[in-house]
Amino acid sequence: MTLDKVKQEILDKTNKDNQKIIEEAKKEAKGIKELGKKDISEYKKNLEENELRIIKEYKIVKDAALDFGIRRHKFEVDSKLMELTKDEAYKSLKGLKSAKRKSHINKLLKIVSKQMDIARVYCNKKDESLINGFEVVKSEVVGGIIAENSDGDIQVDYSYDALLEEAFSDNVSEIRKKLLN
Repeated sequence: MTLDKVKQEILDKTNKDNQKIIEEAKKEAKGIKELGKKDISEYKKNLEENELRIIKEYKIVKDAALDFGIRRHKFEVDSKLMELTKDEAYKSLKGLKSAKRKSHINKLLKIVSKQMDIARVYCNKKDESLINGFEVVKSEVVGGIIAENSDGDIQVDYSYDALLEEAFSDNVSEIRKKLLN
């Protein structure tokens, strides 16, 4: 073989080997590129899933906050309505005619006299003239009476204030039902 032929063979073999190396490198690069695309695709998918999860969680939190706000507002309105109802009841009791007040006081005195000996009766200024036979002491009650024994150690509170508070607290659920339904 001649030197030129040997050179040519070596060059051809080298070119062939180079070609194989280049093809393998291209295949490897293509594989890496595909793997990169797959990784990017998975990353995008994970981002989208996380984004959807965050949106759902935000919606849940927003709905819960809105629901809480609505319930709080409803509670405030309901409470205000109960308060207004109680205020109207006080106004109604405060505005009773003298004859009706006298009737109430006489009935209350009769009830208390069965429980104890009455020495003093506390009442509002308007009702002082309606009470006879007892020491009368002016009080800041809306109406009704607070009766006390001679020692001052026993009091029975039948003031409109106390009776109304008791009626409201004993019947709050029923009052709420009637007012708010």
